[in-house]
Order: sequence, then structure tokens, then C-alpha cells
Amino acid sequence: MRTSMRCFFVALALLGFSAPAFGSIVVNGDFESPNIGPTSFQTFTTGSTGITGWTVTQTSVDLVSNRTGISGYAFTGQQAVDLAGTPGPGGIFQDLATTVGTLYTLTFRESSNGASNNLVVRWGTGATPPIVLSTVTPPLGTWQFVSLNLLATTSTTRLEFDTLPTNTTNAGPLLDTVTVDQAGIPEPSTLAILGLGGLGLAIGRYRRRTKA
Repeated sequence: MRTSMRCFFVALALLGFSAPAFGSIVVNGDFESPNIGPTSFQTFTTGSTGITGWTVTQTSVDLVSNRTGISGYAFTGQQAVDLAGTPGPGGIFQDLATTVGTLYTLTFRESSNGASNNLVVRWGTGATPPIVLSTVTPPLGTWQFVSLNLLATTSTTRLEFDTLPTNTTNAGPLLDTVTVDQAGIPEPSTLAILGLGGLGLAIGRYRRRTKA
């Protein structure tokens, strides 16, 4: 009994030091790069890669900031994206390196530059991936948390956020704190440790039976 319990606790201790360390595969998900400095917004037009890691679609988007003393324009850090630029409509996408057949969890925070607005999420392959979510964003000052589990079917998956094509104003949905992580798939090292723990318990039981 002591042998099996000792093996079990050693396995648990090793597991504690070998927790999965995936982390988000999204680049610049909090939109802090580039730093737009002491200004309330900066506009990026279609095709621009000026927002680190992202490419602009439709007409334009605005990188907006809390630094001018107007609160509510960012959830993490000081900056977020307004998907209706100056003017809208606009969108942004990022091509992610993914593993075929793997489930990923997408999370983000959404708000609005003013009154409630509309935000569309696309995920998949091709220039215009399929829509996986269409949501109404809350008004300025309220940040709503969104989480989706999404399957990767190719080694490169496009993640895209858009406002509606009819939004030709300069006040659209706000987006911040975007993450994409593998959804609950343990690392091989973790599985190996669990296997060793089970082996230790089996050896302990075998020794007890032999002594009996």
C-alpha cells in the first residue's frame, strides 16, 4: 500500500510541474501594437498590415485609445479596434497556424463605439471564411465576454472579425483581448506522466498480491 501511494503522489507532483503550456496562437490580440501615442484613434485602410499581425478588410478600421482621457475604448491595456473605421465598414483577419482535427477555443471582448452595434466572426479557409457567429455588441463602457469552440480542418485557418457592410459610419463594434488556444488537449509529456502514475499504481498492487 505504501509503495503504490508513494508512486501515486510522485506522479501527481510531476504532473503539477508539467501542466500544459499552450498559450494563445493569436499575434497582438490586445491591439497594443503599434502604439498610436497621445491620439484618440488612427485609421488603417483596406489591405493595411499596420496593426501588427492583422490585415484590414472592407474600407477601414480605427485603432482607438484610452490615452486621451476618454475611458471605455479598451478592455486590456490602452488600445482596441473599432471595426467601423473613418469611415466604415471594416474588418480584420489573421491567418493562424493550426493542427488539422484540433479543437480551439476563441475568446474575445466586445463593446461599441457609442450605441450597440453588430459584429461578425468568421473562421475557416479561403478569402471569405464562413460566419461562425453574428452578435450584437453592448454600448460603450460595457465589455461582453465571448467564447467559442472551433475546429481546425486545415493547417492554416483564417480568423476574421467584421462589422456589417451597411455600417458606413465611423462608430462601430469595438474588439479587444482576442485569444485562440487549444481546447483541453494535454501535452504528450503530461500524458506520459499520467501513464507513469498508473504504472506505479499497478506495480504497487502487483507487489501486494505477490507478498500475499
